[in-house]
Amino acid sequence: MTATTATPAKGQTPPAHVGMFQLLNGLFVAGAISCLAQLGIPDLVENGPKSADELATAIGADPRALYRLMRATACVEVLSKGPMESFPKHRFPRS
Repeated sequence: MTATTATPAKGQTPPAHVGMFQLLNGLFVAGAISCLAQLGIPDLVENGPKSADELATAIGADPRALYRLMRATACVEVLSKGPMESFPKHRFPRS
């Protein structure tokens, strides 16, 4: 079995495994975003980029685990990864 990244032709349905991967990925993304919000990370980077080490110290978290969470959310553009392993302001406006 080979995986394909090509878009199916108009009118064709993608293979079932593609839909399953999309559903599972959505679950992981939602969980990561929820965790990020519960930790208050968007509020902490509101006034400028901060490293995972700085943020971990501020919230009492493991810096390596927080870095992985922040990098994962940066992959889906919830956060952006800046220079020097810092994470600038999130893209969502405050309500």
